[in-house]
Amino acid sequence: MAVYLAVVALGVLAVVGIVSVAFRSGRAREPESATTLFEVRRRELSREAELQNLGAEELAALEEELALNHLDESAQLDSPAEPESASRVPRLPLVAGSVATLVVATGLYGVWGEPGAPVLSRASEIMRGGDRTEMRALEDALESRLAREDEDANSWFVLGHLRTQLEDYGGAAAAFEALHEVAGPLVDVDVAWAQARYRADDGQMSAATRVIVDRVLATQPDHPEMLELLTVDAIHRSDFRAAVGYLSRALRQPMPASRRTELTEVLALARSRLPDTAEAVDAEPLAGISVSVSLGAFPNVDPGTPVFVIARDPDAPRPPLAVRRLTVADLPARIELTDADAMMPGRSLSAMDAVELLARASLSGSPSARAGDLQSEVTTGKSGERVALRIEHRLP
Repeated sequence: MAVYLAVVALGVLAVVGIVSVAFRSGRAREPESATTLFEVRRRELSREAELQNLGAEELAALEEELALNHLDESAQLDSPAEPESASRVPRLPLVAGSVATLVVATGLYGVWGEPGAPVLSRASEIMRGGDRTEMRALEDALESRLAREDEDANSWFVLGHLRTQLEDYGGAAAAFEALHEVAGPLVDVDVAWAQARYRADDGQMSAATRVIVDRVLATQPDHPEMLELLTVDAIHRSDFRAAVGYLSRALRQPMPASRRTELTEVLALARSRLPDTAEAVDAEPLAGISVSVSLGAFPNVDPGTPVFVIARDPDAPRPPLAVRRLTVADLPARIELTDADAMMPGRSLSAMDAVELLARASLSGSPSARAGDLQSEVTTGKSGERVALRIEHRLP
């Protein structure tokens, strides 16, 4: 069947050529790859969100809307276009060309087109509406599209969030994992992926989920949604001291007042379950190191450049004991590194006789050192001390 369609298509090309001369129309510009366009706009959105100091939930909502809009555009691009109108066109070539084009376009579209375009073009409306029948139809259309275009990042992104709404957490995790394979590590994808995996595992923090969580925290040490996920897991394990640490870190971040009230109540509950209830509620049991951070004379450094303040074990520097993320715009700054900043359970600042401290302005955006990054000298400090870190060296 495909062979016959191809033969007919060759004949139609000649007819279309005649009609196109009559219409005197130019060639249509090829659309950009949906995946490429998604990546470019996502990076622009991330930069704008950082400049506007948007919270993680607001950024995630904007990312989802971006993907939905791109999916709408992709579906519309895949739909057959209507012919332009023209005046004084010879009737016979126009009629013959139109009929032949309609017949062959219908056949070709049935084989290679986008049958789900009408549903996909309404993706954002369906996701907001919450009608489960329509959501299932959208899921079928997305799966059909991905069976043909398995590297369509937009469709994987929307499918993951759609399945999350449908409470198919295993399916959502699979979609986010596929997107990770296509687009590489992206914080917003990792956050949604970790949450879906955790729910799919019935509220258990598996080793695979912890890898995703740690990858997010390596880039954004105080990411509130990941800290909340760790808090829930710690409470399920009755590790209330760890829960207090995670919640203390989460509450340092900007968030809606209603959410802050909820987390403060959970923090009070977790503290009340510590061994010495009175001390846990009335005092902060976490030892800390006061660290001041400043930037040397480096002109033209973007104010949004991330600054990582790192505490590490001199005998086992990786992974670090604690990390706090600032930006160049925050400097100079004074912070308190405490056990609440600990990156891994069981490794706390208060348990160390002394730790190594450094501050790094990451021009690449990575928490790992890269050539050209700006860094302070490595300084030793311990609980109760004040340490000054001045970023004044460029890494070779």
